[in-house]
Amino acid sequence: MLLTMIHIQGKHSKQFFHDSHSRAHRKLELIHSDLCGPMPVPSANGNKYMMTFIDDYTRMCWVYLLKNKSDAFQTFKNFHKWIENDAQSHIGSIHTDNGKEYTSNEFENYLRQHGIKHQTTVPYNPQQNGVAERINRTILNMVRSMFFFKNVKIMFWADAVLCAAYIKNRCPSNAIRNKTPYEMWYGHVPSVKNLMVFGSTCYALIPKVHRNKLGARSRKCIFLGYSNTSKAYRLYDEVNKKFVVSRDVIFLESSKTDKVVERQLDRLDRFANAKSFQEFDNQIPHLEGGIPILDRHVESSYEEHSPSHETPTPNDALSDVIDRIGRLNLDSIPTQSTEQPGPFEKAPPKWMTKTLESVHPDEVGKTGTRNSNRQNGGDVDDSNSPVDMDVSYDCELNLSTDFEPTSFKEAASNDEWKEAMQKEYDALIKNGTWKLVDPPLGAKPISCKWVYKNKHEADG
Repeated sequence: MLLTMIHIQGKHSKQFFHDSHSRAHRKLELIHSDLCGPMPVPSANGNKYMMTFIDDYTRMCWVYLLKNKSDAFQTFKNFHKWIENDAQSHIGSIHTDNGKEYTSNEFENYLRQHGIKHQTTVPYNPQQNGVAERINRTILNMVRSMFFFKNVKIMFWADAVLCAAYIKNRCPSNAIRNKTPYEMWYGHVPSVKNLMVFGSTCYALIPKVHRNKLGARSRKCIFLGYSNTSKAYRLYDEVNKKFVVSRDVIFLESSKTDKVVERQLDRLDRFANAKSFQEFDNQIPHLEGGIPILDRHVESSYEEHSPSHETPTPNDALSDVIDRIGRLNLDSIPTQSTEQPGPFEKAPPKWMTKTLESVHPDEVGKTGTRNSNRQNGGDVDDSNSPVDMDVSYDCELNLSTDFEPTSFKEAASNDEWKEAMQKEYDALIKNGTWKLVDPPLGAKPISCKWVYKNKHEADG
């Protein structure tokens, strides 16, 4: 017996804490509460403690800031009156630790008067108040993360606590089957469109009565959370050392750094060496404010290819005509031929043709005698013969001289204009014509458009 007592005295340890599976079945049936503090530094308003209340059924959390520990009783009385009015129900039980702020005579008398059951933990066993302790830990973890992310001054810890609780109530929880506490309490899904990055720079509109015609219309502030009494943001004006509540706020949550801009420009530089424009499935991807850019690799149209001995098709003949158009010297073009097509010759298409595909090689160059070696599968002579000149001259008139697109869609349907647009865009990217920057505050960027004009002389 003596040996057993010695072993107990030498090896006695705490028993294992089992998970609690009991849950409330209505709002305010059970409230968990805890007092956290004091904090290392007072807040901007002189607060040192935070007091939390958590509804067991909905997991909704409310946070109050206290200057002294003795303010806990009055804080609970204020919370009691407000929460029962808001929920239209009464508190059944409150679960706290054994702190003196919860076990004082005035606190116990108040609970008895209102029929509220008081559940307390065993002294020095905070694990039995796990719901409230976990909320404290979660909120403080969020506060530290928000401080480090935007390098906010520690004097704003109270505002960060309120902001963290606001966000926590709008985040899904496993304890309530991945619903949000806000949804469980109010019965509808919360909106998160108004959530902003804590500590980010913002500009609040100065009311008209507080500014003159030549003064600034806004003032630079720091975002510190959300107002509890109005649909507005809570800000801090560092210049005037004042807290501001405003709904007319412009946020600069994250400004683009030079590296971000360079990465965006590098993505465009991939297409700087593309010498030709190519369609896939005859569909042109839409890119507002510019011409389409293709992710697929397009080989340069200026690369030399080994001659093929296969019989040329009509498409091959058409490609050769296009090639001669590109090599044509405009200064050597003779005046327009007055020779009319013979009675048995097919009349050429209308010379207001918009697309190169509508001009067939057999219909081009009727102003002169056509060389027959193209039909016999022979190679095309590249010499400046009258036949070649007539063919090139006719195509130049039909395709380039008179057709000027009036819109991007119309120009994109023509291969020559499409190639010209691609070359123009490639030149702009290669020369670094622009640099992506954020527009000035309140400024509306001016849009740009394509202008299509034929150039008849070598100097444009």
